[in-house]
Amino acid sequence: MIRTIFPFAMFIHGLIHLLGFVKEWELAQVKQLTGETLHTISLLDGLSKIIGILWLIACLLFIFSAVTYLFC
Repeated sequence: MIRTIFPFAMFIHGLIHLLGFVKEWELAQVKQLTGETLHTISLLDGLSKIIGILWLIACLLFIFSAVTYLFC
């Protein structure tokens, strides 16, 4: 049972990281991600796009790991 629950949790976690990418690239409005924890650090627009790419990479790695764990 843990063999199916663990990859499912990793997959969901990867999708949560996808929200960070969507917010930073302004593809949709994500009200839940306000950025209040980073209010002392103002990011330049170009830097926020790079951080969005890092969110996307994290998302893809989590999803890849979940699929690999499930099928190997």
